[in-house]
Formats: sequence, structure tokens, C-alpha cells
Amino acid sequence: MNGRRILLMGTGRGGKSLLAANLANEAARRGYTSALHDISPRQQNLLRWQDQAQRNKFKTPQLSVGRGGHLPGYTQGVDLVVVDTPAYNGLDEWFSRVEETIPHCTGAVIIWNPDPSGAWSISDLVTNVARVAPSLQVAVVSNRFRPSKSSKAAFSAIPGRFRPVLVDTVLHERAAFSESFGVGADVMAYAHTDAKARAEFQAVYAELSERFKLPLNHQDAA
Repeated sequence: MNGRRILLMGTGRGGKSLLAANLANEAARRGYTSALHDISPRQQNLLRWQDQAQRNKFKTPQLSVGRGGHLPGYTQGVDLVVVDTPAYNGLDEWFSRVEETIPHCTGAVIIWNPDPSGAWSISDLVTNVARVAPSLQVAVVSNRFRPSKSSKAAFSAIPGRFRPVLVDTVLHERAAFSESFGVGADVMAYAHTDAKARAEFQAVYAELSERFKLPLNHQDAA
């Protein structure tokens, strides 16, 4: 199986780092090699998460920090590399980091808060990504609540050839993700995560697996 390199994108406080950590850990849990690469060092969310994991003795994938462009050499041959990006703000610094990284990735996941303003921001983000890589596969994960009619309408206004796939499962259980992330774990490894949060994440992972051919089980590697 060819390695997958997935960008995590979105606006601020949308849950990019949380989802990045959970995706990488889940691939490792299923017996694959995985890694995290952070091109948003100002946020330092993944570095703080890894520090908590070491204190609380949770396992994490290898983590590296960079400014964009080529992925680190150690990621060659890794089954899944998840790249955490800065919060999208439409400014030149964001473009310089992300544009240099997009050509080295096989897909992108955008996490959004599905209100109309979120849809407008996502539309702007998708348009700029498509300008750099028009054939890049993009999926959108909804955070906290299901998209309303108005936000769906704004999402539908994205030109059809650029419009990403909207993942059916919504991550309602944001508190569970935040709590596990705060101690350096993921929702599947954290003992206090409830069954609903685990089921939501497993459903999102399954949908993204189908979209991007992410590692599912050992047989997929054959």
C-alpha cells in the first residue's frame, strides 16, 4: 500500500490538532506505521499533546515540526503521515506554508464548524487549495453539530469541480476529544471516553478510510 499524506486544515479552534492526533494514533493501533508533522509551530498543540503523553505514559507517533514544503525524510515508507496546518486566515504566511506542502500530500481533511460563516471560510480555503492542486482529494468533517440548511447552501455554492466530500458523521462529542487530548491520549485509548465518542470517531475514520484509502487493517497492506 502506498503511504498516505493527509493535510488537516480549517479555521481556528475547529479541532484540527485533535483530529490529526486521533487519526495517526488509530492507524498505529491497527498495526500500521504513522507519523505527525506540524507546520503550525506557533500553536504548538501537538508538541504540548506529546509532552502530556510522555508524562502520562501514552504512546504517540513520531512528531516533527517544520515550516512547510518537503516532509521529513523519516516519513518515507510510513503508512500514514498526518500534517497539521496553521489556522486558515487568508494571509500570506498561511499560503507560504501550506502551498509548499500540498504537492507532497495525497489528500486533505478540513474540519469546520458548520455555520454559514464557517462555510464561507471553507469555500475560500477550498478555492485557494484548488488553485495549487486542483486534483487533490478533499473531505470535510463537521464539528459539534450537523450543518444547517443555510450552511449547506453556502457549502453547495462551492464550484462543483472543487467541492469536497462532506463526511456524514458529525463529531458531536467535542468535550470527549478535548479531555483525552489534554492528557496526551486519544479517544480510543483514554479510559474515561464514553462509547458514543468512540463510535463517532470510528465512523469518521471509516469514512475517511474509504475516501483516502487510509490504513484499515493488516489485510489492506497486502
